[in-house]
Amino acid sequence: MIPTYAQLRLPMLELLSDRHEHTLNSLYEPLASRYQLTDEERNARVRDGRRRLFENRVQWAKRSLIEDGLVESTGWGRLRATPAGIASLADGPEQGWIEPARANDRRGGRQARPTQAPDASTLDVPSLTPEEHIEQGYRKSRAALADELLERVKSAPPAFFEQLVVDLLVGMGYGGSHEGAARAVGGTGDGGVDGMIDGDPLGLDLVYVQAKRWAGSVGLDVVRAFVGALTRKGAHKGVLVTTSTFTAHARKEADGGSPRVVLIDGALLAQLMIEHNVGVVVDVPYVLKRVDTGYFESV
Repeated sequence: MIPTYAQLRLPMLELLSDRHEHTLNSLYEPLASRYQLTDEERNARVRDGRRRLFENRVQWAKRSLIEDGLVESTGWGRLRATPAGIASLADGPEQGWIEPARANDRRGGRQARPTQAPDASTLDVPSLTPEEHIEQGYRKSRAALADELLERVKSAPPAFFEQLVVDLLVGMGYGGSHEGAARAVGGTGDGGVDGMIDGDPLGLDLVYVQAKRWAGSVGLDVVRAFVGALTRKGAHKGVLVTTSTFTAHARKEADGGSPRVVLIDGALLAQLMIEHNVGVVVDVPYVLKRVDTGYFESV
């Protein structure tokens, strides 16, 4: 399990307590080995995909220790423990817990140390980095938005659902335009197919579509009928959209067969609407910025 940045503070300070300078890069391996991280845990990424989660938490542990006066920066990417940091290891609690300083302690210029080993489960110590708090809040907000979207789609008239499918397919790059995509849905259905849409700008690759708001889970018979309709038309690709769910047998029928069928249930439909800005607007944007190391290295 990847340690939190608060958990990394003590072992990092211990590594720096030899009074020598260390580079931040030299701390990653001993810290990862201490927690016996697997290759998967070492290479896990934060949401932007560019940075490793473990290394990001090590960096936040470093910032926290510097902020509390236990570690000092001696140059770009170089660190060492301060006299206060070394002293905190010597006279700290039995477990050697180094607690992040409270805001009022920082203003007074003093490092707060508990007088006895605290229960880690009750400590007022952040387990997530500020970035991870934002990520957690974002995921909760997105999940709530997806639930609200799906409820609204289910309660809307059938014609609205047809238009929604058109808007979504166009937003995903199919059909080229609303005029080109409008023939995708809205008909009475032709042998289990509601319509078709261009899969490329030239219309060389057709994708057949069926979109229905079934009351319960969509079963094997519906998917099998759709696959049969595609086969009769000589089609190679099809999309089956519903606001409900698909049974396990239905998914197995669609998985890896020919023609290729993609199933979009209500949960995925809501996520695709968010991803492609259908039925949603930007509320409050937050932009996180970080140091451009390349800029400074080029100076």
